[in-house]
Amino acid sequence: MIFTLVASAAALSGQVAVKNAFAAGVTTLSNCGKSTDILTRLDEVVLTPYPVVAGQPLVVSIRGATSANITQGASVHVVGKLAFIPVLTKDIDVCSQPGVTCPIAAGDNEIQVTQSIPAIAPAGNLNIEIGVKNGDGAQVACLKGPIKIVKA
Repeated sequence: MIFTLVASAAALSGQVAVKNAFAAGVTTLSNCGKSTDILTRLDEVVLTPYPVVAGQPLVVSIRGATSANITQGASVHVVGKLAFIPVLTKDIDVCSQPGVTCPIAAGDNEIQVTQSIPAIAPAGNLNIEIGVKNGDGAQVACLKGPIKIVKA
């Protein structure tokens, strides 16, 4: 199954509708970023598989536009919480991902990141917060909202 998030530039200032093409229901991701974020437009985020499966790789494809180059040292910090208790923390070096070459030029881009989800990740609906920083420490983006994790 594929989970698709489709957004417009206006959505970066509030909430983004999240629709799973293979399951009923709609949820939202909220922008927890700032007006100075490097991400200026978010067109699509696709998680494969969805729901996310503990112990298996997760492929995240992101399509959008940035106002500055994404430079060496860019990172993604993900925190997953059950209620208010952090149960999953993951740091990802963007530029070390296969198929990603930094710097990534400003403008329209699509990148794909593959990460293993720990087998010990709890099944259920996690509230996640995703923070993306550029190599110089500038904030690229911040999104938060629920995702579903299942056991294999």
